[in-house]
Amino acid sequence: MKQEILRFGPKQEMLGILASPDRGPRFGSLIMLIWNTGISHRIGPHRMNVEISEAMTRIGMPVFRFDVSGRGDSHARQGQGVSAVEDVREAMDLLQSKGYRAFILHGLCSGAIEAHYTAYADPRVAGLSMVDTYSYRIGTYYLRYFTKRFVRWNAWKRILQRFTKSAPKLEGADQFFVPFPQLERIRSDFVTFKQRRLKCHI
Repeated sequence: MKQEILRFGPKQEMLGILASPDRGPRFGSLIMLIWNTGISHRIGPHRMNVEISEAMTRIGMPVFRFDVSGRGDSHARQGQGVSAVEDVREAMDLLQSKGYRAFILHGLCSGAIEAHYTAYADPRVAGLSMVDTYSYRIGTYYLRYFTKRFVRWNAWKRILQRFTKSAPKLEGADQFFVPFPQLERIRSDFVTFKQRRLKCHI
């Protein structure tokens, strides 16, 4: 695996590492992108992103792992709102200038939701890999949820504690929180993904 440090963004404020297979790419102009989860560095929790890069390059897939603006080794943008979607698209612009034309986005937790938003916004995205991402209380969720907990004393104990203890108040908003898309938008977006034949792994 060969690795190259790249800077990009309007003022070169973002930093990433392009990992290339030793024998060259086997999948044409396709490349995988990985970025931060919450406040984590581009290496990922427990070096997860590094291990993914090593595994993918072994099978011939190049990987670009980077820090979005304001996280890790990437500087915050001055006078601009933070948008991970725009950061990812700028990483795609950089890689397109190097000959890559199609992109697989791999995201964990908040990164997975950002990957979804980016895939909808940019038709260059050819694949989505989303881990520990959104879920919704639909179908038989409530039946299974309450059936499993009805016979558990610990579940009843937690319910009683909610009525007898006041939960601590959290000051301020979490700047790294990425809200779930509305369920209606999920349904609509996945219709679009199907029409584009975008491959998804959730």
